[in-house]
Amino acid sequence: MVQIIDEFHKNGTPFEHQIALNNLNADQILTCLDYPAYFDLTAQNLPSNKNGILQQLEAEKMIRKNQAGQWDIYNLGAILFAKDLAFFPELRHKAIRVIQYANSSRTETVREREEKQGYAISFFQAVDFIKILI
Repeated sequence: MVQIIDEFHKNGTPFEHQIALNNLNADQILTCLDYPAYFDLTAQNLPSNKNGILQQLEAEKMIRKNQAGQWDIYNLGAILFAKDLAFFPELRHKAIRVIQYANSSRTETVREREEKQGYAISFFQAVDFIKILI
């Protein structure tokens, strides 16, 4: 029997629990993730301090405190709430792309748009662009 391990389960770890960036300080976490968007989309009040924000993101498995006392960002947090997916080398190619082709052969592009932010943030912009196209 041949076992295939894809990028979603490297070493038995589901994609969302793999680490996108590691050994960051609190300010770097808040620079990389659009945490106000997380609180807005989940209809929660934004905590009044940095520790409250980090605790909530950790509780939602977006980030974790590592053994060195620094912070790691899980793929889940990055893919959903990245301010810019370019911050995450392993995820930058997973940005939302909407492409309008001239015909069904998909050889000629009419319009194309790539969202740079995480999925939760850029979803509505992508839908708005699709509405323009149709």
